[in-house]
Amino acid sequence: MVRTIIQLPKEIHKQLREIAHKNHTSISATCREAIIKYLKEEINMYDDLQDLTGQESGIVIYAGKEGILCNWSNVDGLPRMFATGLVGLAEKIPVVDGEHVDDLGGILGGVNLSVCAEWDGEMPTSGTVYHVSDDVVVVAPDGWA
Repeated sequence: MVRTIIQLPKEIHKQLREIAHKNHTSISATCREAIIKYLKEEINMYDDLQDLTGQESGIVIYAGKEGILCNWSNVDGLPRMFATGLVGLAEKIPVVDGEHVDDLGGILGGVNLSVCAEWDGEMPTSGTVYHVSDDVVVVAPDGWA
């Protein structure tokens, strides 16, 4: 282990002392556990959908019914439609495994799709589906960049 000295605001130190006392550990052990937990969460996150999918474009479905067909290559976080165009809120995206689906009809059927990218009008038939959260599904269609 490497010894590191840090300075903390008094209120943070007080909270750490209370947690350490409650858990019958030292302040340094409590601090170490908190840092390790934080780093594990950060390491298991992506900044954008291109990192998650390996593609620049696809479809993001929110709450199972609203979707955006877009190029997400320059969007930090999940893409969203605003009056000025496509934006991201820079939230972290969890690392999740995608599942290849041969028939996307069940996933894309009934989705109100907003298009903000060049598109030939053909709905994709197959692709990889990522369940990013309970409310967000990302579809990386086969053959899309």
